[in-house]
Amino acid sequence: MADPGPSLSQLSAAILAGNSQAAISAIRGALSAGTSPDDLIFKGILGAWSSFCAWHERDPQGALKAWLDCFNATMKALKEIDASTQTPRKEAPSVIVATARGEGHILMKEIITTMLRSRGFRVHSSRKGVTMDDLKEALSDPALKFAILSCIDPEALDSAIVLVRGIRAARGDVKIIAGGPMAQKVGADVIINEIDQLLMRLIHY
Repeated sequence: MADPGPSLSQLSAAILAGNSQAAISAIRGALSAGTSPDDLIFKGILGAWSSFCAWHERDPQGALKAWLDCFNATMKALKEIDASTQTPRKEAPSVIVATARGEGHILMKEIITTMLRSRGFRVHSSRKGVTMDDLKEALSDPALKFAILSCIDPEALDSAIVLVRGIRAARGDVKIIAGGPMAQKVGADVIINEIDQLLMRLIHY
């Protein structure tokens, strides 16, 4: 088996450079080397965004100018990982991963969605923020176990609170997990802000 280290480093570098094609090539190289989706996400993608945060502290204007290209490269990388993921079994547990309508920060939601799909969960997710009407089909899924909400934007707090109350009223058996700066305020059952802790909670449900 080839050493996946160089491909993971290339993936992080490609994301920070905003180079989508290089990110896709790095993903393909790492997958060919036998790298797990977990390593691609934790060491490659999240590693890149940890470096981005440090960059933002040093040079806020420079980092913000590059942000959109970095985001787009990340989305291309996640799509490539999704394409390599097997279809989950029908009996696999399902999860809602969402942001409330008005929430502008979707990156962590997309990363969590890809991570859980790679682990065999059936994931109900949407690129846009959702309302209760958008969740009708997901909430009718008898295999639904968790609803995960990314709560970052204060402007979307009221919508997130409504969403939590609606999910609880519709499916009292579903555990609601929230993460992000606003998570403590939405009324979720559990607050988890670290993606590795979230994964452990879900796989040991």
